[in-house]
Amino acid sequence: MILALALQMPITRRLWQANSGREAATAQFPRQYDCVILRMLLSIAICTRNRALHLAQTLEAMRGLHCPIGATAELMVIDNASTDGTAEAIRGFKHPQIEVRHIVEPHLGLSNARNRAMYEARGECLLFTDDDVRVPPNWIEGMSAPHLAGKADITAGGVTLARHLRRPWMGATHLGYLASTEHTSTEAHPWPVGANMALSRRAMEVVTAFDPELGAGTAYGVGEETLYHAQAEKAGLRTAFEWNVVVEHHFEPERLKRDSFVAFAGKVGRSIAYRQYHWEYAEQPDLQANLKLSQRYLALKRIRYAVSLLQSEGIPLWELALLTEIARLKQLIEEAKRQRNYNQFAPTKLRGTLPHVTSTRGMGGSGVE
Repeated sequence: MILALALQMPITRRLWQANSGREAATAQFPRQYDCVILRMLLSIAICTRNRALHLAQTLEAMRGLHCPIGATAELMVIDNASTDGTAEAIRGFKHPQIEVRHIVEPHLGLSNARNRAMYEARGECLLFTDDDVRVPPNWIEGMSAPHLAGKADITAGGVTLARHLRRPWMGATHLGYLASTEHTSTEAHPWPVGANMALSRRAMEVVTAFDPELGAGTAYGVGEETLYHAQAEKAGLRTAFEWNVVVEHHFEPERLKRDSFVAFAGKVGRSIAYRQYHWEYAEQPDLQANLKLSQRYLALKRIRYAVSLLQSEGIPLWELALLTEIARLKQLIEEAKRQRNYNQFAPTKLRGTLPHVTSTRGMGGSGVE
């Protein structure tokens, strides 16, 4: 019965036809995702640039990874034109069950690296994580299960801060700005965090690229996975929120400093403005008036609560919110001078900086060392 149901799934049927005569194995998935895997290939991607020490520690932690029964995996390290010891760190890593591929993406920017991963991926499911993350041994199994059971096209996993990065002043908003999902719920309509997300082959065929104007290494700095998820949802793709499949984030402690929060608030505001103008076509009346009002309010609050601004780490929530809003309004004024890059709510970009590669299947390998 299970096999009969599994053969109704396009992916499983395709693999059964390709592997007829071979014994199928049942994967050790959570009960709600019971399914059959027949020689399934899964892809993993780590995008990195000039962070060899962090990458080496992340790879070392991956030695404990295991594949679901009946599945194999490939690990693609997308090297975004690094000039440090990244290549050596990749060559020094071997895994008994997982093929390791070093792929160079010369076009700078996290979205370009993510797009290269989608283009090169040979698996039916692509798992993303970051170069400063520690994944649990069952990570592949937990993140791929919803896809392989045919219940989701995108999986959003959990992200928590490493113990040494936690501070008493952190609230839910601070944690959210630090890419933690610890206080996230599905009722709040969340989105995947790039440090722990997975895309099915179907998702990659519908939304074929991350916007290269967004993400690390661009003027906007963040927001590529948020726009991608919005495009996927609008196209009718399904998301599974697996917050219990948790990775641990080991970013630099400097990210906790007040100046870092100030800079990051600007990035968040600018990326929201980009999405609202180019993709949502959101109406934004009285931009100049609202900008002046927000700037005055920020100035008054800073005078009144000057003592709270002397701390070296963290930031008051009111200041974080106002800085984000001011950056959003400023960027909307600038974006209004441009032609829109998308048809409203479309999955594909029409103009502006276009992807160098997309997830078109059956091609790839040109950047493998």
